[in-house]
Amino acid sequence: MNTNLKLLAALIMGGALAACGGSSSDDGPNNSSSSASSTSSSSSSSDGVDCEANPFDPACIEEDPVTEIDITNEDIPLHETFAVTGEGNQVAQFYSTDYKELNTAGANEDYVDDHPSFYYPTCCFWETDEETGEPTGNLVPDIDVRQYVGIDADGNGYFAFSNARWSIGQLQPDIVSDEESEDNDAKSKTTNAPVGSSWGELDLSVPYRISFCLKDSGLAGAGTGGNLEVYVDNNSGGNQGHSIHGNQSLLMRTEAAALSAGNRVVIDVPGDVRLQDNNGDQVDLISTTAEVYGTENSFLQMRVSSGGYVVISDLMIEHQDNLVGDYTPCEADESLFTPPLPEGYAFPGLPLNEDFDDITKEQLIGDGEDIAGEFMAISSDLTIPFYKFNSTGRLAITETGELHISNNRFTMGFAGVENTAEGDTEVAGDIDLSEPYTLTLEIAERPASDEGRLQVLVDNSTTGSANSIHGENSVLLGTTWGLLGTGTLEINVPGDVLLNNEPVLDENGDPVTIDTHVGTATSFLQIWCPSDCGADIESEGFGVKFDSIMLDNQDDGGDPNAIWTADAYVLAGGTTDAEGTVDAETENSVTITATGGKSDSSSDLNMFFAGQQIEMSDFAYTARIASVSGADVGVGNSYRFGIMAIADLTAAGSLANVAPWAAAGFYANSDPVELIGTRSNMKENGERTRSNIPELEVGHYVRIEIFDDAEGKRVRRCVSPDGVTWTAVNSTNDFSATAETDSWYYGVWAAPGENNVTMEVDNISVEAYETDCESLNPA
Repeated sequence: MNTNLKLLAALIMGGALAACGGSSSDDGPNNSSSSASSTSSSSSSSDGVDCEANPFDPACIEEDPVTEIDITNEDIPLHETFAVTGEGNQVAQFYSTDYKELNTAGANEDYVDDHPSFYYPTCCFWETDEETGEPTGNLVPDIDVRQYVGIDADGNGYFAFSNARWSIGQLQPDIVSDEESEDNDAKSKTTNAPVGSSWGELDLSVPYRISFCLKDSGLAGAGTGGNLEVYVDNNSGGNQGHSIHGNQSLLMRTEAAALSAGNRVVIDVPGDVRLQDNNGDQVDLISTTAEVYGTENSFLQMRVSSGGYVVISDLMIEHQDNLVGDYTPCEADESLFTPPLPEGYAFPGLPLNEDFDDITKEQLIGDGEDIAGEFMAISSDLTIPFYKFNSTGRLAITETGELHISNNRFTMGFAGVENTAEGDTEVAGDIDLSEPYTLTLEIAERPASDEGRLQVLVDNSTTGSANSIHGENSVLLGTTWGLLGTGTLEINVPGDVLLNNEPVLDENGDPVTIDTHVGTATSFLQIWCPSDCGADIESEGFGVKFDSIMLDNQDDGGDPNAIWTADAYVLAGGTTDAEGTVDAETENSVTITATGGKSDSSSDLNMFFAGQQIEMSDFAYTARIASVSGADVGVGNSYRFGIMAIADLTAAGSLANVAPWAAAGFYANSDPVELIGTRSNMKENGERTRSNIPELEVGHYVRIEIFDDAEGKRVRRCVSPDGVTWTAVNSTNDFSATAETDSWYYGVWAAPGENNVTMEVDNISVEAYETDCESLNPA
């Protein structure tokens, strides 16, 4: 289904693609018409408002504008079979005037419409110019996974759509222009304008029925799954109140993946919204509609929101007093449309530090448009988001960078498999909690009610405390907010539960402790804010807000007197784990031995690092790479070692999200092996840049200068054979650091791959930056 379709400019201008045969309606138009008149919005200024620029400002509205188009209605019943011609995706043909033109366009020569097709794509069909917002004349690149019209093996037409919407019988309104509309398209997102009428060719003023065969439905994204929605007189993107009918414009909304294919969706207005089988028996009651919502000049819109897809056929629009009776038998077919699930980046392992400052809700939970590569995923299946929410309450990222949860369950590392139960032996999570660990929650705001609860569970995705292989022990913390507050909540497993370094007390006034280790090598965690923690509304005082969530193994008891703090860091990617040791150290020298790791230009920064921290914004870091041994295999420039300055050592998942860093050193290449001098750093756009330094040899000095200049934060690398005479080998302000980046780690790093490299670095110094390296040269 990867046909490279192009939509001709003539289609946008109302022209046709290749002819496809007769009308999709059983009969032709009935040529009935209706019209109404009213004053439109004022063009003069009113109450200080520029009404020409803001025609829908309340101060500019004299009366609700009403369409004055002479409308020619469509015959009802309308029977759409999606009978396109040709192989592959014929969605452009379906939306063409040759397939089915608006009746009004054919009967009214004064009607103006650049694209007078009866079926109209209200979203996600045309590629638009980034500067003007105008259609380019091409279909969006991923059209085959958004909208697909084709013929099945039995010769029957079908329409599949995902994260897309389209209208039926919608006219170009005369009360809202393209220029006044939100998307330069008056047929999209304009029904929230103050109007007194609709603009469509369907007479839905009497009881009516919409029905269609559901051939397939399911997930089309990594999130919670999209909804199938049907609207009357509403061309918005999911806002049910944006209609002359208000919230009643939404006739149906239900999760696409929850529907049972092979049945007919039937929407009676008024009446039941249901699934019925081929015998006409009800399979599932979805909802009900209370009265007729529609006008003599209505239109319909069908939508599937992001995260789901549906495949339909045999669409029928009828009046309830003139039903056709029998419908074409509906058969399920899973072979017609299989949208790929977007993939995120793999959870790199502990430590985990999520601060919610530079992430959207869509990026956090992997749900929405254009999220491929943007969300953290389960390491064994990149289509499953690492973070999930598991109920219908609120989950949001606030404008101030906080995770807001109310009446909701939030999981980390849950693979979405069946709930484990007491007595089971395995759990399918993505976090290695086989060693003692600490979960730290920075609580920015607590719920208003002291009776509200907070529960933190391990290996339990349910509300039942015993639904885990750990039984009741899966509840790490279960308390009321009257016993908690804001600040740093530290849950040590095993160990004490602390709030701002003070013991959390239970209802009896005793300190809360976790006596035994609870976790496995494949665990997950859940944070639960039940309904008494806050209702599902967005006002202040409801639910809980977290500034950050941190998870790490407890202190392993390493040498607290170590000068150079050393560890392996999986900052991005993580295809090859690094490991190493500090062999010798003084205040201004360190020798390390390391193997594994990787530093490539596309995905990986996985290294052993020994360093110290400084609080400086402008500085110069100087060291001599005194000796290198063990680089015996020419593994190439994705495997490097040398000196580095880096702003943060927190795992970032993707390379683009790694903290600013700059490095200089060597890589092993060729046969026989040769050490090549090199430098690298992160650019402003989140990509890595690198180049060789031919002047650099083992035994030379290296200087990394990081400082603010008129163009931003600049990084410069210099080399010297003796520490006296310096040569600048690189200088750039295309650097991801900013003037606000004023905390750094400096030290030695290695990602040497299969080599087992020992590197001695001495003459280490860090000083405030005052002048460039070449100005240090003797006169």
